[in-house]
Amino acid sequence: MAFGETLLSALEMKYEDTSILIFCKTPVPGAVKTRLIPALGEERACTLHRDMSESIIYEVIDSSLGEVMLFVWPDISHEFFASFKKLRLFVQEGRNLGERMHNAFNKVLGEKDNAVIIGTDCPTLDRHYLDRAIASLLHHDAVIGPAEDGGYGLIGLHRSSSKYFEDLSWGTEKVCSETCRRFNQADLNWSLMPLIWDVDRPEDIARYLSLGR
Repeated sequence: MAFGETLLSALEMKYEDTSILIFCKTPVPGAVKTRLIPALGEERACTLHRDMSESIIYEVIDSSLGEVMLFVWPDISHEFFASFKKLRLFVQEGRNLGERMHNAFNKVLGEKDNAVIIGTDCPTLDRHYLDRAIASLLHHDAVIGPAEDGGYGLIGLHRSSSKYFEDLSWGTEKVCSETCRRFNQADLNWSLMPLIWDVDRPEDIARYLSLGR
């Protein structure tokens, strides 16, 4: 199936009322995968980020699970995003990651009943994992995909609230557990997905390459 043919009407999507929001950083050497720069250098770390981003974006498009939207930070005019001009592209809005996620949810949840945000650096977050997450979201108030480092690589909601995202220590091992605690405080019926991992540390590189990608 050609790339253009994957951008079909919502009637051909498995989950017509679901938007899949891919959060992607602009691939600029020195600004992405900074914790890998000591091992790879700025250019190779950026190439890795670019390759992983392309892989997950095309994976999600080809899955035809729902409408795909690309939320970019910070430069939407970068040439990398020209390949995805048939998608709906947005600049992430907010002072920090939490604000940007909350604002993205609010932007799309008026159009769709469900929305899922994913990043681009969890290689085991494939179409099958995403399918399971969306299916679970249809029967829960929220779904979250925990990462081995204590963060999360996927979050899905029907309605967003700033209290799920504000004043979190982003990038620490407490992000997922604190978010789940806030779900409980809000009395949400939420679903926990299987553990996934992201490529953030030098030791993750060999693990990623072992996947043959």
